[in-house]
Amino acid sequence: MVYNIAFCSNQCNPYYNEVSQGVTGFLQTVGEAKLMSLKGLQRFPLQAMSLLKPDGAIAGPVTVEEFHQLFVEIPVVGISNVLESKPFPSVINDDREVGRQATRAIMEAGYERIVILDFTDHFFVRERAEGAMEAAKDWQIPCQRLNIRLRKAHQGEVFHDIWSEYQRQLKAEMKALPKNTGIVALEPRIAIELLALQTEIEHFNIPDEVGLVLADLPEPDMDDTAYVNLSVEEIGNKAAELLLGKLKNPATNLPAEIQVPPKGVIWGKTLRNLGKTGMAVH
Repeated sequence: MVYNIAFCSNQCNPYYNEVSQGVTGFLQTVGEAKLMSLKGLQRFPLQAMSLLKPDGAIAGPVTVEEFHQLFVEIPVVGISNVLESKPFPSVINDDREVGRQATRAIMEAGYERIVILDFTDHFFVRERAEGAMEAAKDWQIPCQRLNIRLRKAHQGEVFHDIWSEYQRQLKAEMKALPKNTGIVALEPRIAIELLALQTEIEHFNIPDEVGLVLADLPEPDMDDTAYVNLSVEEIGNKAAELLLGKLKNPATNLPAEIQVPPKGVIWGKTLRNLGKTGMAVH
C-alpha cells in the first residue's frame, strides 16, 4: 500500500520548503508513501484539506481549533514551533540550543557583551532568546534583550508606518550601543537592518566594532552573515519517518515532541575571524 501524505504549510516560507525536501527525500527512499498534490503543488494551505482526503499530514503552525476542524480523523506530525501549544506530535528545532550556539559564537569571537534583538513574539523566538541568555549567564557575559517590538496597527495605518517606527527605534538603540558588543539577531529581517545601519551610525562597523550572528537561517542575499545552521531537512526526514510509522501501525504511540539540534554556526564575515573558518563545532 502507498500512503498519501499532505504537506500543509505556508508555500511562501523558505523554511517549510526546505523541511519539505527532507520529507520528500525520506519518502522517495522508502517508497511507501507520496506527497499529495493540488494543481501540481506538493505543498498546500490548510484550506485544501477539505478538497483532498490524505491518509496523514505533516503540518506547520496549527491551532487547536484548526486541528479539530481539519485533522482530527487522520494522524498528523507537526514541524513548527511558532505556537507553544501543539495539538499533535511535533518534530522541531531545539530552539534553546540555537540561542546557546549563537551566544557561544559571540563569546569565541571576543566580544565583551551580548544584545539580543527580535521583533515578534513567536514561541520559537522566545525559546531562542532564553537559550542565548542562559548561555550568557553560564559563561558570565553581560547580556541584554532589547524590548523593541512591532506594535499592532491602529485603524487606518499601513505596515510601512509600523515598520518605519521600528527602524527608528532600532537605530536609536544601536547608536547607544557600546563598542565590542555582539548582537544575536533572532530573525533575518533584523540582521538585514543592522547591516544597513553601518553606513548611518558612527562606530557601528561590523565585525570590527560590533559582531552579528543570526540565530536562524539567512535569506538568499545574506551569504556573508554568520548564522546558526538549522537541521531543517532532518526535521522533515524525521517527521516523515514518524508519520509513516503511525500509518503502518496505528497503535504506535508517538512522542509528544522531538527536538532536533542545530548543526553549528556558519562563521560568516559578520563575526571576527579568530582562526575560525566555515562551521564552528558546538
